[in-house]
Amino acid sequence: MTNLKKILSQKIAIWVIGLLILFTIGVKLISIKSEEKIIEYHFYKEDEATALYNPISQPTGKPFNKKNVVVIMVESLSKEFMGSLSNQPTYTPFLDSLSKHSLVFTDAYANGKQSVQGIPAITASIPSIMNGFFINTPYANNNYKGLGTLFTEQGYYTAFMHGAHNGSMNFDAFAKQAGYKDYFGRNEYNNEKDFDGDWGIWDEEFLQFAAKQMTDCKKPFHFSIFTLSSHHPYFIPKRYEQNFVKKSENHLCRVIEYTDFALQQFFKTAQQQDWYNNTIFVITADHTGESLHPFYSNSVGQYQIPIIMFDPQSNVQQLYNQTVSQADILPSILHKLNYPVSNFSFGNDVFAKPSFGIYYTNNQYQITQNGYILSFDGIKSTSLYHFATDSLLKENLLQNANAIGMKLHLEATIKSYIQQYNNKLISNKMLP
Repeated sequence: MTNLKKILSQKIAIWVIGLLILFTIGVKLISIKSEEKIIEYHFYKEDEATALYNPISQPTGKPFNKKNVVVIMVESLSKEFMGSLSNQPTYTPFLDSLSKHSLVFTDAYANGKQSVQGIPAITASIPSIMNGFFINTPYANNNYKGLGTLFTEQGYYTAFMHGAHNGSMNFDAFAKQAGYKDYFGRNEYNNEKDFDGDWGIWDEEFLQFAAKQMTDCKKPFHFSIFTLSSHHPYFIPKRYEQNFVKKSENHLCRVIEYTDFALQQFFKTAQQQDWYNNTIFVITADHTGESLHPFYSNSVGQYQIPIIMFDPQSNVQQLYNQTVSQADILPSILHKLNYPVSNFSFGNDVFAKPSFGIYYTNNQYQITQNGYILSFDGIKSTSLYHFATDSLLKENLLQNANAIGMKLHLEATIKSYIQQYNNKLISNKMLP
């Protein structure tokens, strides 16, 4: 009888522990779901909000120029590492040289700090202006058109490529939702001798694989390629240990230099293909990397990235000095090609209207434009800095009479933007 009581006591204890674990998991899931929820905003009437920020871009009315489009998203490529943009020591000699023949956006911003934020912002113009990540929310099942869908509808072949294991960060599922016909990952590469031992296939080999897919596929095409080697634990292939020696206390610099070299080899191969001259290349970052520099570590600098648009038939450098963000890439590419149909995006066609940088961090909406950054908590503005003259953000201008015009302008823009963003995600109205 004593043994039976002991057994029953043990079972009850196990059940109690089990219930506590389930309760804890349930609370955690509820917490996660609550973080994913967004609320409706009604700062303005609908027509007033649209007048301030309109997510619909109209076609130019000119003949559609069916060029191939290749978007290359480089892991952790901060503006800081590209000396031609940052006036810092450079770790991207190839991209510096390419920028001399490109349209270069000199004041560009990531819409987030993680890959799962950056990739949807670039390829579908949907940033994660919320707690949590868009592609992990129920809103990811909304009806919207990413670059994959938009180009497929115009007869393009489309593919998304990422050398990590398939399923990494749900990018294969997202690529399908964004309309890409095919996905090429580590499985499709199918050669483990080029596995880096941690993340996936080395950038040099995977970019060569990408060039082959472009040569073999139907034309015109659109490819989005996401690199991976410039990431912790900062490995490079052993054969290059002496080529890319450590030049900085920042471990990321050496692997950025390797990826820049891999991009150079990709372009050498691409130049030999008959599709090269009929292709527009866009090179940017998924997000920024770690920094030891005071400015590139603060709430402005840590979001600054390069955006380069290279057309081999142009071959002339143009500098675009107005503020832009990752979300502007989709509508701006479509404008560049004279895409024949109106489109919906949470970015701006920068060739048609002014833009801004926007991101969400520490429960604050941040908007940057013309050297200013405003923080907004969803109800009121909390800070305003002129980082063009105050790079370390020491003087809050929120109460400064001379800055009231910029405060009101940025506040109106951010209110309109988040009203449109939240309400259209909630109501699933993300089509023109």
